[in-house]
Order: sequence, then C-alpha cells, then structure tokens
Amino acid sequence: KHDGSLLTFYDLDINKNYLQLYNIRLDDKIIENIYSSDGNCSYPSWSNDGKLAYWYNEFPSYSPEIRIDGNTFFNKASDGGSHPAWSTDGNYLVISMQDSSSQGSLYRVSLSDTSVTPLLIAQGDWNDEIFEDPIYSPDGTKIAYVRNGISLGDNSEIWIMNSDGSNRQKLTSEHSDFYPAWSPDGKYIAFTRYITGKQNIFAVNVSDKSVVQITQNGGKNPTWIQ
Repeated sequence: KHDGSLLTFYDLDINKNYLQLYNIRLDDKIIENIYSSDGNCSYPSWSNDGKLAYWYNEFPSYSPEIRIDGNTFFNKASDGGSHPAWSTDGNYLVISMQDSSSQGSLYRVSLSDTSVTPLLIAQGDWNDEIFEDPIYSPDGTKIAYVRNGISLGDNSEIWIMNSDGSNRQKLTSEHSDFYPAWSPDGKYIAFTRYITGKQNIFAVNVSDKSVVQITQNGGKNPTWIQ
C-alpha cells in the first residue's frame, strides 16, 4: 500500500533462524510475515507502482538472487550488503553485484528482459573498491551510492552520478558514510556517519557539498517523509 498504512522490514525469524520479510500495520501494529521461505530475505525495496524487490539467499547452498513479489527475477550472484534500487519509472533495478574483480560493482537490470548494463565497475583487486547502497533521486536523473573498500582504508564515501553512470561526483570523504537517502526535492542527501564507534545522521547539500550533522545522540539508516 502506498497510503502510509503499512511498513515493510526484515528481521530474524527465531524458529527458522533466517531473516524474513514482514509488514506491520501502523494503526494496530499487527505484523504479518510475507514470502516465508527457507533462506534469508532482506533489503526490501518498493517500486512506485507497488512491486516489492528484495535480496534472497537460499540455504544451505550460497545462491543469492533478487526476487520481485516472491518470484525469482535475477539469479546472478549479487552483493547481500546492498538493497536493489528501483528507477522512478519502475522499468529498471540498480543492483550491487559480484563480478570477476569485486563483490560490489553497480549494474542496471531491465525488468522486461533482465538485460544488464554496467554503470560502475570496481577497479583493482578483489575488494579494493566496492560500490553499494544505490538509490535514485526523486526525479530519476541521478543515483546516489556508497564507495568503499580496502583502497579507502576505514573510510567510505557518498557519491552521485547521472542515471546512465556518467558525471560521477564525490560528496563526502575522510569518514565512514553509508545509507544515502535523497530529500524529496533532491537538494540534500541524508546518510549515516560512523565516528569513533558512534553513528549519527548527517546531511550533505548536493550542490555545494556542505555537510551538517542532524542527530547528536545516535541514529542510522535515514529516510525522508515524502
């Protein structure tokens, strides 16, 4: 539902010992398990037209895939540390996937035929560079993402690029920054910053790259009210 009455999340099912997807109704707090399965389900992502994509890993074999509305959509090896990102028109998903050189290159996958277009290919040896946490801007013209890996030491950075992978710009540096979230007007990106074991919410101005701290006593994984 897109009327604000439901919230989707994932959590550990203590009986199955797997991560599972849940809906919670905000009026009466009733929780419903959806797409119950013998595998880990995580990183749910809703399209504007009501499709639910999520990352799935079947056990005991390691066979990660992206599912949509409970059905397998894309079964090439993908990085479980990053949710699939819907394009605003619902025709594509951007996914952080393993390839021959990294566990996190960014690819755009077509919903019509699962054809793959590379957007960011990680450079260097395995895990030197990783791209994850992609998210489209509200107008669909840009994608924010996280760049990290061994080459950055303990740091990770928030970047943006055009939706075709061009015009890449670094917005933050010299910290551990994750989970970007666009403001509804596209002017700011909120994110989680880790400093000396603590995590707080910050926001960066997309145009001038100025950063402000939002919370002082903790917080992570921000999202904006639309």
